[in-house]
Amino acid sequence: MAYFILGLFSLLAFIANSIEYFHYPNFLYSHIRFSPLQINALFGICVSVIVLIHRRSVRLSPSGLVIALLVVYQISSRVPDAIGMIIGKSARVATRLQYSELDKMKLVWGESVGFFNFLTREIPEASSVLLPPETLPWRYTGSTQFLGPWLYPRKVRTALEPYYRLRFDEFDFIVISSEEDGANVSVWPDFPVEAEQIKVYGWGVTNQTITGKDWNPDQWRDKKPWGLITVKKNHDE
Repeated sequence: MAYFILGLFSLLAFIANSIEYFHYPNFLYSHIRFSPLQINALFGICVSVIVLIHRRSVRLSPSGLVIALLVVYQISSRVPDAIGMIIGKSARVATRLQYSELDKMKLVWGESVGFFNFLTREIPEASSVLLPPETLPWRYTGSTQFLGPWLYPRKVRTALEPYYRLRFDEFDFIVISSEEDGANVSVWPDFPVEAEQIKVYGWGVTNQTITGKDWNPDQWRDKKPWGLITVKKNHDE
């Protein structure tokens, strides 16, 4: 009977841990309020009980027996987790062998990859680009360490000083971002810009191109835009 229970717990533990590692941590608990840690503990207890039943061949003092059982429990309760990790991660890798490079990038960065690739397509390599300030909520769109390598060899710079001190003739493009990581939605740029063209990224639908109209943040705050401003140059200089 003890072996039957152990086998049942083993099967449940391996399945639960494999599912967990195939998806993400706390996947089972978020769906059925059940954690693999619970069944891992039961598996460890079963193994410890079986060892206790068959201890006759080993002579141990009571304290030594307690220590031995604790060691057995600690080791055995981690076995389902280790085997489940191997099975779950191997299955996850196997299901993604045919993924394209874009699919693999989306696993890490989500749908934002489409916007970053949009910037790469729309900005010529010899251009200079102004990014949002390198602070929340612009964790990625305002980071030269992140977008710099992504947009290389384009020159990128974050808005470190107030907009009225910026020389817009130094930039060819300004990134539009409504990133909301760790803060309320804050549309950037939050100041008016004379624009030759505004391209609004469509997030799965057709991108919108606006010409002959300058950027006014007050007209866009409720729309949460992402996109790119082509800065109007003063050709008279």
